[in-house]
Amino acid sequence: MKNRSQWFSFAALCTVGACLLGCPHGQPGAQQGAQQSATNDAATEQLYDTNCSVCHGKALEGRPTFAPALTDLKSNWKSSDELAKYLADPQGYAAADPRLKSQHDNYSMRMPTLPFTDEQRKALALWLLKQ
Repeated sequence: MKNRSQWFSFAALCTVGACLLGCPHGQPGAQQGAQQSATNDAATEQLYDTNCSVCHGKALEGRPTFAPALTDLKSNWKSSDELAKYLADPQGYAAADPRLKSQHDNYSMRMPTLPFTDEQRKALALWLLKQ
């Protein structure tokens, strides 16, 4: 029984040590996390450029009467999860939301459902809200 108790103590100590090494206070773990975030942002920006900028513009400026600007999404969306749900089914989501339904009626192009994975939709939603 004593060996088991020592093993759990050692495992707990290792876990705490691993957490401390990865804490975001100038440690290598924080730098690695920042690099990963920058890589993810670059990949998400490329996803936007390839799939969204044709309608919404390279600078998210939109196209009058065609597609809305995406420059102030924070004021219209409660969370990135809500925006990701919209991206999964834009027409269905808009039909159930009077605010979006009236906005959709102002543009000649309807937002298509794009073949993004759930992870890509979540990343795109987060990226768009940071712009």
